[in-house]
Amino acid sequence: MTTRGGIVRFSVVILIPLLLGVSGCSSVGYLWQATEGQVDVLWRRQAVDELLDDPDTSERLKLRLAVARDIRWFAVTHLGFPNSGSFKEYADLKRSFAVWSVVAAPRYALTPVTWCYPLVGCLSYRGYFSKQGAESYAEVLRQRDLDVHVGGIKAYSTLGWFDDPLLNTYIHWSDTRLAELMFHEMAHELLYIPGDTVFNESLASALAEIAVCRWLIHHGNHRAIAAYVQDAEREKFFRNLVEETRLSLEKLYNSDVNIERLEEEKRRVFLRMKDNYEQERSRWKDGIHYDRWFASELNNARVVLAVTYSKHVPALRAHYRALDQNLDAFLSDVFSLESLEVEERARAIQAWLEKSPDSGSMPVCGDQSHPGEG
Repeated sequence: MTTRGGIVRFSVVILIPLLLGVSGCSSVGYLWQATEGQVDVLWRRQAVDELLDDPDTSERLKLRLAVARDIRWFAVTHLGFPNSGSFKEYADLKRSFAVWSVVAAPRYALTPVTWCYPLVGCLSYRGYFSKQGAESYAEVLRQRDLDVHVGGIKAYSTLGWFDDPLLNTYIHWSDTRLAELMFHEMAHELLYIPGDTVFNESLASALAEIAVCRWLIHHGNHRAIAAYVQDAEREKFFRNLVEETRLSLEKLYNSDVNIERLEEEKRRVFLRMKDNYEQERSRWKDGIHYDRWFASELNNARVVLAVTYSKHVPALRAHYRALDQNLDAFLSDVFSLESLEVEERARAIQAWLEKSPDSGSMPVCGDQSHPGEG
């Protein structure tokens, strides 16, 4: 999960189950929409190099494609990210979102509903290529008395099964936002552990942050670094607010109050969360904010989703700093976690944070250092 530019935005992993093997819990309709949607994306691809040489390509788009090409080149040559075919092409989907994600949780618990597929394991979200398809499935889940959230997603990853193109849904973002998103998606191709959504998304978010900092330093863009760090202060506030809310809800759901009281107290927790945000928001001028996030219904699914994308980021930051920002050493330690079970892996990561808890609170750009390329 990344949070630049005024909204909380998510990227998801989209599977084409029809090509990977049918899961017993998958419906024919879901399989068909996933396959059809991915084929449409692949059909729309055009090579970036050809578009840059084409006189009919607008100068506005050429500028953005050139920046994206530089970002990809930096990820491969300076960071050792996979040199796959991803981001070598561009696709105009003729819509504002690439996919729509459905997230669900019990009405009085913070355990996400999961959907399981071959090769990638279980995911705590379900992706659709149409808003109508996502909303229809969300309504089915609501009928089961679940808290549900449907969100438009600007980008997604197929984990290297296909060459993911750049998309019109985000190509015109600022340089920093574009870099962060591309690094996040490329990180999924670097390491993805089936069945551990929290680890996969936290790692991609942490690596995206490390990569953005190195990329900005490489280009000597100190003004952008300062803005990135400033935005991180607000992101830290948001993360703390989500965590406070999660803890309050956990305490409430583990209490012995009756259902009527439980519903009322739950509503109060979310009202307090929104009030705290609005009070802090009144001090902000320009820069990122979370107005759109708070404009939608607040429920357990929203909290679960926010935690999923950031839970391990502080610990990963802390360990990266403990290794003197040596990326190779950091990745080596991260890859060593691959053979562990989910809970064992989470404990190992948490131990990194416990060794130096303060070093995980701010992005590595905040050090204003020039990390080695090791």
